[in-house]
Amino acid sequence: MFALCALCRQALASGGNEGLIRGFYLSILLIAGMPLLILAVVAVLVWRARRAKQLPVVERSEPS
Repeated sequence: MFALCALCRQALASGGNEGLIRGFYLSILLIAGMPLLILAVVAVLVWRARRAKQLPVVERSEPS
């Protein structure tokens, strides 16, 4: 996974420490996860909007 980035490959080949490796790993997950998170948020918003259109609005009458 780290070999995809030229700077990552060079830094890890030079004997990077564990913190550097973990940082690269987390940054790749963040970069890969953002489009999925945005897609999920849009999907939930569309689902909620469609659901709101389908549910009938029931008005309560006040007791007398």
